[in-house]
Amino acid sequence: MTLSIKLDSSNCSPGQVLNALVGWEFESNPSPLLLELVWHTSGKGTEDTETVYTKSWSPGSNRG
Repeated sequence: MTLSIKLDSSNCSPGQVLNALVGWEFESNPSPLLLELVWHTSGKGTEDTETVYTKSWSPGSNRG
């Protein structure tokens, strides 16, 4: 499997909207997949993590 993620910018600020292009390629048909968008903060203060988007995808479907 090859996975690529390209962000419009490598820097971000709190509250900023991020735009990205995500692509993947498989050598053979994969089992059903689950895509999750997760953010995580660390450093000074409290660490925090949240899943903000989840999407299932099955082989044979053109779009997720």
